[in-house]
Amino acid sequence: MLCDFDADLRDRVLDAMDQMVMATGIAELQPDGSTVRLLHLSFVEILPSQPMSPLATLRRQQGIAPVSDIEELLGPETDDDFGPFLDAINSARRGGG
Repeated sequence: MLCDFDADLRDRVLDAMDQMVMATGIAELQPDGSTVRLLHLSFVEILPSQPMSPLATLRRQQGIAPVSDIEELLGPETDDDFGPFLDAINSARRGGG
């Protein structure tokens, strides 16, 4: 994500490069409102990091069994439940609430 920031945040941003952060600021959206074009940073906090583990290790630690049938990953066949949700998002993007 493209960000800009004032000089007083420069050192903090440089220290946070390549780390997981919580950033706050004012976002400029793309003209169609679909994504953030630019974030004007006002605060950056470096989040505690966890050591990286291979997926097989995480799966064992969390007791997750491998998927035996890809059909298990499919959701419901209908998207009727998403209609009101999508309507609300589209309305908010158009400034309608």
